[in-house]
Amino acid sequence: MAYEPTPGRSGLSTYDQLKDVAMPSVTLEKTMPHYAAVGRVASKWAQLEHQMQELIWGLAGLDDMTGTCITSQIGNSGRLMDALLALLEQKGASKDELKPLHKLNEAIGDKQRMRNRIVHDPWYFHFNEDGTTTGFRLESSAVKTVVRKLIKQDYEKLERLIQDIESLYLQLTNLIAPWYKKPPR
Repeated sequence: MAYEPTPGRSGLSTYDQLKDVAMPSVTLEKTMPHYAAVGRVASKWAQLEHQMQELIWGLAGLDDMTGTCITSQIGNSGRLMDALLALLEQKGASKDELKPLHKLNEAIGDKQRMRNRIVHDPWYFHFNEDGTTTGFRLESSAVKTVVRKLIKQDYEKLERLIQDIESLYLQLTNLIAPWYKKPPR
C-alpha cells in the first residue's frame, strides 16, 4: 500500500509541504555550509552558557570544579541568568545597575529560542536551477497555538545569529566585569 499523507488542520501534510525539497542526506556536499553554520550556532551558544557558568563561579567565589558541580545542573541560559542576577543583587548591585542585565537577559531569551529552532528543527533543502541551495527548517511547535510550517532559512541569517551570539557573550562579560572576581584554580 502506498503512503497516503494525512492532512493536518493546515490542510497540508508534511509530505505535501516537502515534496519539492530534498532530504538532507541526498547531497551532503551542497548542504554542508548550512550544516556547518548550524553546528557553529550550537557551539557559540555553548560558549555563551559556559561564560555564564564561569561568571557565576567567580561571583560566588567558587573554584571551577566546585562550580561545575553546581552549574552543570542548571539546564539552560535562562536559569543561569537568573542565578547571575541573584548573585549580583547579593553582591550589592542596585536595581538601576541591574537594568542593563535584565535587558540583556531578554535578548538572550529571544536568541535562545531562535537557537533552539535552528538546532532542533529538521532541515530540508531545495536545489535551485542556478546551482544554489535554499535551506528550510520545519518548525513544529504548540506553544499556545499550533505551528507547523517550512521556514526559509538562508545561510546569511545563520551567520547573523552567530554574530548576535558572539555579541551577547561580549555584552555579558562587559556588564559583569565590575563585580567579577576570577575564581580560584
